Amino acid sequence: MKSEFDIYFVLSELSKTNSLFCSELEFQFYLAWKIKEIYGEEFKISIEYPLKNYIGKNRNIDLLLVDNYNNYIPIELKYKTSKFEQVWNGFCYKLKDQSANDLSRYGHLKDIARIEYFKNIEPNFLVGYVITITNQCKTWQKIINQNQTDYEFSLENGTTICKGIKQWTKNTSEYNKKNYPAINLENNYKINWQDYCNFNKPRGLFKILITEIKNETEYKIMNERSLKEYKYNNYAPETKRHSKVIEEIEEFLSSMPINYVFSRKWFATELSQKYKRSAGSYIPSDYCYNRENKGINYDRQPHYFLFLGKGQYQYVGKNYNFTGNVESNPRVKK
Repeated sequence: MKSEFDIYFVLSELSKTNSLFCSELEFQFYLAWKIKEIYGEEFKISIEYPLKNYIGKNRNIDLLLVDNYNNYIPIELKYKTSKFEQVWNGFCYKLKDQSANDLSRYGHLKDIARIEYFKNIEPNFLVGYVITITNQCKTWQKIINQNQTDYEFSLENGTTICKGIKQWTKNTSEYNKKNYPAINLENNYKINWQDYCNFNKPRGLFKILITEIKNETEYKIMNERSLKEYKYNNYAPETKRHSKVIEEIEEFLSSMPINYVFSRKWFATELSQKYKRSAGSYIPSDYCYNRENKGINYDRQPHYFLFLGKGQYQYVGKNYNFTGNVESNPRVKK
């Protein structure tokens, strides 16, 4: 048996509470926190899990989830930044220039190969993910010059990385050839960048790339379920977990009077206690007529509330005739 895990939904929720991170380590910490918040005791989480008999400098997996049936979900993370400064959520983020774009591209593919290695040595492997968040725009753009040293490591949006050996061109420095050896990928991978957050200023657009490393046997049984079901920016409420949450919300609302005003904290706490699920699963702003939260498909999502400001909401019903303005992605502060 296996537990249901939806990394696309987790990252969508994370983007609402943590649009920026000071470092890759902080990204790792808050992602683990968000997984625990959403899934509770369904997964044990190991940070920096040692990779057995791996040849290379880094022998640890950033996050390893182990479900109640002892299935493994390894996750590798990258957070690569260009210089950027932003006050967000009361904190001043001063991000530095990190590794060059060529090493950012290389690192993502190298992590894919590491997860493939993990898949081959661990019989309980279920699925793996490599996640990169960056505001280095060249990382997702097309490499025009075929003689560019990292041409084979291209992460151009919309393309497919074909299986096989990926290596630097001949005119690459000896340092890169020695310290960043060729990568051999066992499978093809579709490159699909999505917006993570956008502050509408130079270097203020952060994109996310999620690469899924599949367990071929598991996915054949599932009839190759399409990634479109779980596309990061169009999270569909029809997934089992989200459908169940909606059922619980509607059952709870069946006894709530129309025009009742309540706080987010009260709403989440009451539902969590009633249905024994994490309070983070019940976010009233995701179901508002006048808000369109990042990661939520507004047109497909049911609506019950009006947002009144300062964490206050008004229940107006599922068939409310709303004609006002919809505030888009309100949690991203400019």
